[in-house]
Amino acid sequence: MKILHFELLLFFTLSMVSIVLFLFDVYVDISVTIFLLMAIIFYVFASPRLKGRNFSKIVMIVFMAPFVHLYEYLTYGYEQRINAFGLLMSNPYSFVQPIIENMGTMAVIGSLGLLMGFLLGLDNRRHTDAENKEYRALPMAGYLLFIAFSLFFAYIDKPVQSIAEANYTASVNLLQQAGVSFNGAWQLSYVLLAVTYIDSLLSHHKTKKYLFFAALLIESYWQFSTGNREIIGFYLFLLVMVAYRIKNTKNIIYLLILALLLLVVSQVIGALRSIATDKNALEMISLMYDNFHFNRLLQGTWSAVCLTPLSVSGDYYYGLLNFKYGSTYLDYILSLPPSFLADFVGYTRPINGLAGPAWEMRYGIGGTHALVVPFMNFGIMGIYLVMLLYGLLLSKIESRLKNNNFYDLLLVGVFCISILFWFWYGEMYMVRGLMAYAFAAILYFAAVKIKLR
Repeated sequence: MKILHFELLLFFTLSMVSIVLFLFDVYVDISVTIFLLMAIIFYVFASPRLKGRNFSKIVMIVFMAPFVHLYEYLTYGYEQRINAFGLLMSNPYSFVQPIIENMGTMAVIGSLGLLMGFLLGLDNRRHTDAENKEYRALPMAGYLLFIAFSLFFAYIDKPVQSIAEANYTASVNLLQQAGVSFNGAWQLSYVLLAVTYIDSLLSHHKTKKYLFFAALLIESYWQFSTGNREIIGFYLFLLVMVAYRIKNTKNIIYLLILALLLLVVSQVIGALRSIATDKNALEMISLMYDNFHFNRLLQGTWSAVCLTPLSVSGDYYYGLLNFKYGSTYLDYILSLPPSFLADFVGYTRPINGLAGPAWEMRYGIGGTHALVVPFMNFGIMGIYLVMLLYGLLLSKIESRLKNNNFYDLLLVGVFCISILFWFWYGEMYMVRGLMAYAFAAILYFAAVKIKLR
């Protein structure tokens, strides 16, 4: 316990020093920033305090991943070149050293906030079987209902044409064809699918497991064949669940390899959806062989989101950023009604497909990194405090894996499914995930109570 207190004091001191340096416009060299980020990652993976906290490790990687482009400045410096961020489009902010160094400091402060939250949220209490109530499994009729709902929402959300039939950006889904907006359909689908997985796991029912895997294969095909990748978050949930039950170090290594494979699959799908139109399988393979290389892994949503911290860092440096002092979070509350309901009653949500933080970015591709909104509203202290709260929340949630309780496992599933979009596109995805959780939990409760057979 004394060692933990020392580590907390060390990380807190480092955080405060970084914040003071930022506030007094002391620009930290990028080599120092990269060293600190790598040290934090090493601690997260090597510390006995975070042993077995696989979801926390994933969260830290997701938060830090876009800043992989910082390493390029160690090699190329800040001179003008075609691409300052690997294969991403350069912009005037890309070559201003203080802007890049400020962005690096912001990344360090956000990472330290997350780490402090992880440590403060640790739950070292021993959980015994007596603490867990007997699981009440879904009746088969109820289980089939969840499978059907999951498939339904996945189907209406997928583009009607595959990437071999039409360009990804040109294809629309059934909802869009009908003029209906329901941005959370995919999240609801995978949260309902998570219910079926957890129920099959806790009930030890073989038929349910077969049905779950069948639904997973169908929805995976719908996703990948149409160029979508939202289901990757669901696979992260499966990895977290399996890793929690594995004690063998060798098997954990296999899971890490699977996690890397998910990244490669995601990037392959991302590349195919722009080149696969009107191509047969052999032509697609040939194109991928010719065009896919290691640097391609640095191109995509996960790294392009680095443009949004760059935007607010540059605006802050030039005095163009007006802090919002919490108004964005109020807009989140006002944007809670689902889009189809808001459209039906004629209500315009403050944050929608045509308005919100992403539209305020000077440079970006349609999303915002997790540190952007806290910085836009409360400055550098906002990044630290909000990320600390996020880390505390996620750590407490991960601790609930020990309970082996349906509602707790489903909550973990919701955060796994949503974490990529939350940290790379914006907080509304987490809000929608929690709304899907409430719907699924109520439906499960009703199905168990009614006991339809």
